[in-house]
Amino acid sequence: MKKSYFHSILLILVFAIIAGCGGGMISIKMLEPAEFSLPGIKTVAVMDFRAVRSFGMKPSEEVGVSLTQALLDNQFYKVIERSELQKVVGEHELTILGLTAESASQKVGQLLGADAIITGTISDYSFRDSGEYRTRTKTDPETKKKISERYYYAQRVARIELNFKIISVNTGEIVASKTFDKSTSSKVSKPTKLAAAKALSSGFSMLSGMQKKMTKQFVNMIAPHTIYKSERLLTGKDPRLKEGVKFAQNALWDNAVPMWEEVAKAGIPKDQKAALYNLAVAYQAQAMYDDAIKYIDQALKFGADKLVMRKKNELYKLKADREKLLEQLTNR
Repeated sequence: MKKSYFHSILLILVFAIIAGCGGGMISIKMLEPAEFSLPGIKTVAVMDFRAVRSFGMKPSEEVGVSLTQALLDNQFYKVIERSELQKVVGEHELTILGLTAESASQKVGQLLGADAIITGTISDYSFRDSGEYRTRTKTDPETKKKISERYYYAQRVARIELNFKIISVNTGEIVASKTFDKSTSSKVSKPTKLAAAKALSSGFSMLSGMQKKMTKQFVNMIAPHTIYKSERLLTGKDPRLKEGVKFAQNALWDNAVPMWEEVAKAGIPKDQKAALYNLAVAYQAQAMYDDAIKYIDQALKFGADKLVMRKKNELYKLKADREKLLEQLTNR
């Protein structure tokens, strides 16, 4: 209850600050570059992961299926069907038997016509329970007397340690690798141990949820992906600033930009600065970073406050990211 209350208060304060400053929020859809550039890799195959510690569970196939689906959803790479992969592995089992994991993956990749194999190791895929009976004191609402109440406190902790690696079929080398080590917990307090055990979140669903997030995060690290970025637009005394914000919130930049340009040319200094800032955001939304930087530089002439300086630094980073993205799209 307390956490929810303070969260609500925090949201109210944030909105109050935004409202006090004037402006409106928009969401910009962007294509973000991959963290790992993998030139020459167009087609990939996902092999089952090797599970080291899973306590009777069989996560290898689940991780493989989840990773395959995340790659298909992303659409950057062509993905070999798992049924085709399993068929090739079955037919050439004796050929690859005894090879190292990297060499076996390279061989399978060659047989499939893939540029790279994605595989890895599941070092931990488990959950454990703990708990104890505790006593707490509360006030009886009728008698107003202090009474002791016994209850059972239970906790379930799920943990995954998952390593992804991409093996080049050309060279047999690991060209990208990433390890995730995460845990999550479920906690309840109930009158009995049995009631507490039933109320805990399913350990299997906790693990499945975590590994799906990990696989998606890894795919975003190796492939360009769509993100949505929140941006604040500024208003002032000139009504055209606010009117332009309304158009921008519907991505009608052809309507918003001329309004802000008029204010930037002939308005009071504060409104001119706000208009120039909004123009920078408008061109950022259209991935025209040189124009965006030009407008933010003009805004800086009216005063180098934190908001404008932060935007200028951000635009230079976005421009560099854009160049990296174009390189990744070209060198596939």
